[in-house]
Amino acid sequence: MQFIFKKKAIENEAATRASFHVAHLLVRKGKPFTDGKLIEQCLNEIAKEMCPEKVDLFSAISLSANTVAHRVENIERNIKSQLKDKASKFVCFSVALDESVDISDTSQLLLFIRGINFEITEELVSVHSMHGTVDEYNLEWGKLKCITTDCGRNICGTKKGLVGQINKAVENCSGLKPLVIHFILLQQALWEIILIYHLY
Repeated sequence: MQFIFKKKAIENEAATRASFHVAHLLVRKGKPFTDGKLIEQCLNEIAKEMCPEKVDLFSAISLSANTVAHRVENIERNIKSQLKDKASKFVCFSVALDESVDISDTSQLLLFIRGINFEITEELVSVHSMHGTVDEYNLEWGKLKCITTDCGRNICGTKKGLVGQINKAVENCSGLKPLVIHFILLQQALWEIILIYHLY
């Protein structure tokens, strides 16, 4: 009897892991969460043809839109937790700020961070409305060494812009004013376009 319960628990865990993998793939490919239900139906049809004895196993994989959304939220929390843990151990770090406008003409701030401990970590930390906050990672501003921007109007202001606000935060921590570099992101994008043009 105990063997049956253990086997069922292993199967349930495998089904949950499978649904996490599918949710991750849907997000990486930019597909809607509702596609999970189609994938679930496809898996069941494949199982019926290829291995009818395991149809119940495949049926246990829940890929409804709500389930996929919950899986994606869990993945996000896990990634954010790992990044916060790494960020708390940075010896020094730099940020790259890119202002972008979304489809509804709202300014969005993309925050990239590169931190150094015993390894270099580089991640897109967040995408915020310009009205949001970027201080949720509890970074020690005194360890900030460089700010790279795309020279967006909401970013570069020395008093009201984000760079000015960050400089104030660094001064309040008795840190040295970080190096500010403008247009590097734009230059990199232009070089990529030029390289692609010359290669093809």
